[in-house]
Amino acid sequence: MNSIASVLEEVSPRAKYRPVLWLNPPASGHLKPPGAILNQGNEAIWAFGTEMEKEATKRGWDVLGMWNATIQASSWDGTNYGMSVSILQAMMVINWLSRVESV
Repeated sequence: MNSIASVLEEVSPRAKYRPVLWLNPPASGHLKPPGAILNQGNEAIWAFGTEMEKEATKRGWDVLGMWNATIQASSWDGTNYGMSVSILQAMMVINWLSRVESV
């Protein structure tokens, strides 16, 4: 978490007067290779997302979690999702942008 904190500290001053949306990663698909499960499996992704949400919230950033939207989505390799998930994510970002006030 130290490297993440250093990146957030670098970004935070620049984002002081701008709205920021943090996108948490999607869930791991069931076809994720066994060697990647420890570092990239659902438990690791969930822990990362939870910690990042805490850090982003402390800084007043909005958080878009993709976990619930992808936990049951099919992924051909356990990492990449099809166009439907990408379109869903894009629609969610566009909806967030539409509610952001102009500066």
